[in-house]
Amino acid sequence: MGVRNQQNTNLGQRVQVVHYFSGTYNSTSFVGPKLSEMGITGKKLCTYPAIIATVNTNVGNFYVESAIRNSDDQITVIFNRAYSGSFILALSFLIENA
Repeated sequence: MGVRNQQNTNLGQRVQVVHYFSGTYNSTSFVGPKLSEMGITGKKLCTYPAIIATVNTNVGNFYVESAIRNSDDQITVIFNRAYSGSFILALSFLIENA
């Protein structure tokens, strides 16, 4: 998983992260990496980080149900079901100075 781009907004700094999964994913949730693990230091998720999570796959009936702010530096994505195959997960969210 890597940071794809960053853009400043009036509400904070927007970050987009893309992650590729392949194989069997036996969970309906994905706990994302901490901001520091993505090389983002001195920042935290905004109180309301406006998370946008999308999944790209050719298999039907698999989608993101929700995405939540776990803590100041981590997001969890909830899927509608466990999955076997491959897919791309894209996250976009706002961060601010810690």
